[in-house]
Amino acid sequence: MVGLGAGFGWAVTGRLLIGLYFGVVEGPARAFVGEVTCRTVRGAVGNVLNTVTPVTVVLVLGLGSRLPWRTVEFSLVTASAVLQACGLLFLPQSPKWLLAHGHPSEEAERSVRFYLGDGADVKQEVKNIEESLSRSGHAASLLTRLSHVFRRWENLHPTLLLLLQFFCLVFSGAIGVVQFGPAIFRSTGGDINPYHSSMYISAAMALSMLISGSLLERCNRRVLLQVSGLLGMVGCTAMGAFFLLGQYPWLVLAGALATTLSYGAGIAPITFTYLVELLPNSVRSMAISIVLLYFSVVQFLAVHFFPAMVSGLGNYGTFWLFAAVNLLQVALATFWLPETRGLSLEEIQRRFFSAAPPPAGAVDAAEKAERSPPPVEEAESTAL
Repeated sequence: MVGLGAGFGWAVTGRLLIGLYFGVVEGPARAFVGEVTCRTVRGAVGNVLNTVTPVTVVLVLGLGSRLPWRTVEFSLVTASAVLQACGLLFLPQSPKWLLAHGHPSEEAERSVRFYLGDGADVKQEVKNIEESLSRSGHAASLLTRLSHVFRRWENLHPTLLLLLQFFCLVFSGAIGVVQFGPAIFRSTGGDINPYHSSMYISAAMALSMLISGSLLERCNRRVLLQVSGLLGMVGCTAMGAFFLLGQYPWLVLAGALATTLSYGAGIAPITFTYLVELLPNSVRSMAISIVLLYFSVVQFLAVHFFPAMVSGLGNYGTFWLFAAVNLLQVALATFWLPETRGLSLEEIQRRFFSAAPPPAGAVDAAEKAERSPPPVEEAESTAL
């Protein structure tokens, strides 16, 4: 409709349908990626969904300056949608979905083997999923599953952590810098070119997203969040200092770059990785939808009221408020968020969000017992 439409109404309708499409599929897509990927690459693979957006924006801007916009629409948007639809025909459902909807365990085992390879402990993976589903009543009605999110602490606890984490994501300052970059740089009144600076910010966002997947799998996630929060705090403080003192305009560009890098390389990818990892199997799809709806509303409000914040608090007050939120991010990573790197989704639930978690030593002993073969005498007596 956008590419072939004859007028503005067609373009707006097409964009509304595209927005509806993203709203419907983003939550299930993130849940699906988390459920079918190996724990060692889950963060990197899930981060592809975050990386595609800034990279595509830069690509569209580059092609749009040389090609007609209808050509860009068909070559990127329409072609990618057709490619996605064809690719889904060859992918089996996730093992969690199959078990939750009454399919036999053998079918779930084939799905685990398809996604994790022959080297995976297929039967143990299926057993872990069955146990997590049996504690929740996944097949309950929509309203019942919605009540499970808010009435059971093991579900409400990670959901509240994610709501607070997404608040820190939105008010870390990077979204305001990206959305209002030209106006911010123009208000410095110095030699900084507002449009060139905005292009630097977009390029920094795309670059940081590209390297974030590697950082996710090599670094402790809580430490990466702490470093990102500190970097964002320094960047926002530097921008606020210029707008208060009126000296050294380069502080605005340097602070904006630091804030954008902290967002793209740490805060954003870890937040969306946590979105999949922290929520239990029983309510994952429902809770992801709730959190993403909250994220969309808060992001809309943050962008909509950014000019009002600048008018009421001033430029320096607005960016110092963002610096305070980055400090909250450091505290959240230090005291409340768990370290999930290298753990399966079921292990994360058992260790951090069970209704009555066992001692850490007991959990480690149980996991070792699950992964080690039985003694020879025990195996022989069992066979007899």
